[in-house]
Amino acid sequence: MKRSAVDSDGDDTSSAGTSSASVGKFRKQDSPLLANRLYFTKIAGHPYRYSTNAFSLSELLEVILPIASIHFNFMIDLPWLLSQYPERCSTYPISIIVGENNGTNHVDVRAEAHRCKADNVSVGRARLALPYGTHHSKLSIFETDSERIHVIISTANLLQNDWDSKTQAFYHCSAPIVKEKVEEGQGNFQKDLISYLNAYSSSSDFGMIEYWRDRIANADFTDVNARIISSIPGYHTGDQKGRYGHLRLRRVLRSLQL
Repeated sequence: MKRSAVDSDGDDTSSAGTSSASVGKFRKQDSPLLANRLYFTKIAGHPYRYSTNAFSLSELLEVILPIASIHFNFMIDLPWLLSQYPERCSTYPISIIVGENNGTNHVDVRAEAHRCKADNVSVGRARLALPYGTHHSKLSIFETDSERIHVIISTANLLQNDWDSKTQAFYHCSAPIVKEKVEEGQGNFQKDLISYLNAYSSSSDFGMIEYWRDRIANADFTDVNARIISSIPGYHTGDQKGRYGHLRLRRVLRSLQL
């Protein structure tokens, strides 16, 4: 997957420069409907032709319009993250899950939320069972008033420099929330995500995550064919060894019968 140039009327199509409209700011996304697929993030200053079907974080949130959010990440600039939300969504509940030590510290994020007077922000920590390793997750889940769940799995920290100045990618999918819990009809992506969220159960803040696990369980991900390969710190033996990392990847690839 790579960026490609797309010529369109009114855009700068020369190879040497950028139009004044594309330098230092973003051009509004022309096709805001999000499909279940991979996307690039939009880089500030790039000619628009290199950002077709790319999104900035503010554009993503403008399209999704979440009434509730949870972000799992390694590093978070909370004031910047809050500034990306549309004004109409700025008071809705936002949960943040970060590590205990490495990356952005949960104590610092709580202090930042207090300084920002962001009473709608709750901060939890991911417990690490080992003295080494980090909470390197980059997952965001959103709920909308149209009763849909949106999932974003990204390569970017929630930092302005990561989203605006580096080539990053994210996978997006969404699913409608159904009235009754889907058991037998759960697809692989849904099972993968529920299993990943359950891995946080050792955290004292797991209650913040349980709500989202249950919302995922009550959504219909039938149309989502992606798989999640996660890495969970700890000692894994027996069948547990094949649930994470490269051994999990090997198992999934074998099941595809390529």
